[in-house]
Amino acid sequence: MNALEKTEKGEDLPKAVVVETSNPEKPRRCKCEFGARTRYLILLLVTLCLASVWSNILAFNFTVICMNPKPAEAPQVNHTQALHPFLGRTGTEREKRDATIKDDFDGPVPIVSLVEDEAVVTTSKFDYSPTQKTFLIGAVAVGALISIFPVTFMINHQGPRKVFAVVGLLSALATVLIPLAAELGLAYFLILRGIQGIAFAACMPVVGGVTAKWATLKQNALFLSILTSFLQLAPSVTNPLSGALCTSLGWRSVYYFHGGACFVLFAIFAAFYQNTPKNHPFVGQTELNKLAVGKFKAALNKKAARNVPYLSIFKTIAVWAVWVAAFGNFSGTNLVMLFSPTYLNKVMKFPVEKTGLSAALPPLIQFVVKLISGLTSDKVRCFPETLKVKVYNTIAFFGMAAFFIGLAFVPVEDPMLALALLICGTSLLGFNTGGFYKSATLVSRHYSSFVMSIVQFMVCVTMLIVPILVGAIAPDDTVGQWQIIWFLYAATLIITNVIFAVFGRGVPAWWAQDSDAAPAAANGIQELSIGHSYVAVVPVGMTTDGAKSAF
Repeated sequence: MNALEKTEKGEDLPKAVVVETSNPEKPRRCKCEFGARTRYLILLLVTLCLASVWSNILAFNFTVICMNPKPAEAPQVNHTQALHPFLGRTGTEREKRDATIKDDFDGPVPIVSLVEDEAVVTTSKFDYSPTQKTFLIGAVAVGALISIFPVTFMINHQGPRKVFAVVGLLSALATVLIPLAAELGLAYFLILRGIQGIAFAACMPVVGGVTAKWATLKQNALFLSILTSFLQLAPSVTNPLSGALCTSLGWRSVYYFHGGACFVLFAIFAAFYQNTPKNHPFVGQTELNKLAVGKFKAALNKKAARNVPYLSIFKTIAVWAVWVAAFGNFSGTNLVMLFSPTYLNKVMKFPVEKTGLSAALPPLIQFVVKLISGLTSDKVRCFPETLKVKVYNTIAFFGMAAFFIGLAFVPVEDPMLALALLICGTSLLGFNTGGFYKSATLVSRHYSSFVMSIVQFMVCVTMLIVPILVGAIAPDDTVGQWQIIWFLYAATLIITNVIFAVFGRGVPAWWAQDSDAAPAAANGIQELSIGHSYVAVVPVGMTTDGAKSAF
């Protein structure tokens, strides 16, 4: 090949010619290529697996509402407590009071009798206190924090296939065993929640790795929007499904169903997924060519991808901007994901049977917005990527912050308005796909697994911080207490977005390019790969011999 005069879209290459620099592999043929679209099957499968891991974790946040067993299923314990002005204000006692008034639960109605200034309350061993609930939510984050860096290291060296399959099957096993652990005691329950956190630690590194290997550069934001939508897809399915299972088959069936579905999905993942497209039996030469276009050759080199430049990454301000934005993003996300059922049920007085569907609406609509964001970010090419990631992130963060502020002024008499504002704010956050998420992969390219592992770290940190703050600020779940929460998280979103808008970038960092690209870049040469042939885009006036020597 002496020169390539057309781009992929058939346009002329202005003032440059392209010369071939290597051709390491011969074209290959594949009998079953799925129309050169195997990458979309990979995308669907990985998204479902990610959603399954998150669904296993979220199941507790709903079943805790209906975990009171029937008299024949578990022993009852009597507690005697002195009456005082705060009776019924803590989470446990308030739930007993509410259950006496409204038969929303499938368990026994607590009976409160007065005996000379004392209240005798009948409870079950599954009636967890607010502190115990915080521990059970936080155990996931602790498990993820402990394992995130070992898991990321193994993904970088072994690939997602083995590592993600193992931790996914562990999550399935832990989920199925939760009903037994709850019977045995809180300590066993906490251990299994920690195991669920180990699987969760792999999610964002897998998102980064799959995007780097299986997405074309033109579909980068699309893959990110779909892969990261597991955070919205899971509650959209888990909340209404858990509500139906709780009222019909009991809370244990929620864990059995989610654990069984997780087993099936990860068994398929282990059998079908491959770490790189060239190793997949269903990926042919045509699809390989599409996946390789525009990528630096280091991205196609397994050994180079393993040598992560950790120090250089930590010195890059654009990467820190991504991580700061991730903290703000997941502060708002975890607030909605973990506590929207509580807010709607306890503050806005939605009945239990409607809480599941109501809590599922915001993430479901955000899922749609994510897809729109990913598609438009990839298709709009008249603006530089750096400008696009800043604009998309600002729409996401400022939009959610504005509706959080609106929620602070909604009275308890208008629950539908609160639901509408919650839906709007959560939906707008879906534009984050074209914001810091896309910036992370564009800046770090084939090292995005590590950068995304720190994003996962931010998920876990906020998962710890949010329950503590909510428990401290809103112990009684009053409108006034939640007003403070909405203001606090609106401010967090605004501040973190300002930092990203100043320092965020949409171009590869120098350490994410080929090590030998620097002298070429100094001469105005850019190396790309088309199929398995590396080519150099050379300014007119330079000889092809000079171009080859630069590489």
